[in-house]
Amino acid sequence: MDLLTLLGVVAVAGAVGGAFNGLQINFFRSDLTKDDPAVKDVKDNKKTAIEGVINKPLERWISILFNLAAGALAASVSWAAYGPYALENIFGNDQSQYGLSLAALATAVVIGFGGPRWLTNERDKALLKQAGADAASKNASETRRELMQRGDPKQAAQVAGMDIP
Repeated sequence: MDLLTLLGVVAVAGAVGGAFNGLQINFFRSDLTKDDPAVKDVKDNKKTAIEGVINKPLERWISILFNLAAGALAASVSWAAYGPYALENIFGNDQSQYGLSLAALATAVVIGFGGPRWLTNERDKALLKQAGADAASKNASETRRELMQRGDPKQAAQVAGMDIP
């Protein structure tokens, strides 16, 4: 097989793994659902807002597609960095003093992939700090606590800002 065919096979395998990861993140990460007892305890005037925080199907499917692409990219990069063609020059010829190996290119992609992940984690940390501060400044509410506990960081921050008795 040639280099691009092998890379395509590895990318498809990574995409399958990414799709499973996306499904897990989007459907099993947050325990907060419309049928949750804490959601049923919310008064009618706030229930629509809470359900808006919970129900975001388009956002979930976009996230799954992103995870599919990220899985394909990560698997391809890993194979490029450690596979049998890792030290082959892909730009420049063999006699050239300078060239770009597949491993060097893969490392650059890993750095580009890891940076946004780090920034996303920092955003989640900031959202959770904001949610905690917002919740602490309001009257204690068992319903708000349960909603925040079951939601993901974005949902927790949105729920914390709501006035839920």
